[in-house]
Amino acid sequence: MQKLRDQKGFTMVELMVVVVIIGILAAVAVPQFSKQADKAKTARAEAEMKSIANILSIYYAEKGQYPKANNSDTAADSIAKVLKDYGLKWGSSDAIKDPWGNPYIYNVEVQDGKVTKFNLHCYGADQEANKASNITISGNKDGVTSINTDSVTMSGVKSDGTT
Repeated sequence: MQKLRDQKGFTMVELMVVVVIIGILAAVAVPQFSKQADKAKTARAEAEMKSIANILSIYYAEKGQYPKANNSDTAADSIAKVLKDYGLKWGSSDAIKDPWGNPYIYNVEVQDGKVTKFNLHCYGADQEANKASNITISGNKDGVTSINTDSVTMSGVKSDGTT
């Protein structure tokens, strides 16, 4: 019995204190990491949306109007065909989606038979419409607006082909 008492080591209480400290640190660190992951996803969504908006601006400069909100990849003036010509899939199940796995949404305003304005929407981290995390980029004859994160009603054609 004397041999066991003379051995050096940690007591059960000391080990439990260490486990509790590690648990507290993990409880503080994990939410902070999740916030950073959402920030990275938001930045990626904004970058993808800006790229799409740049393609739409080039189309507008060439044609004098934005593509129609149509998922047909055979109609020359549809969003699906225009983006397909630039190497982006739109209007099918394997098309571009936001970092949370949801489709982007494209809608337009038509004036005198021409598409004069577009809105490109992303649900964002909340993954549903009319939330603070929604992201919208718009374009008109004056160019493309900056990223808008106000909640808006989202309607239009979706990048995955659903309506």
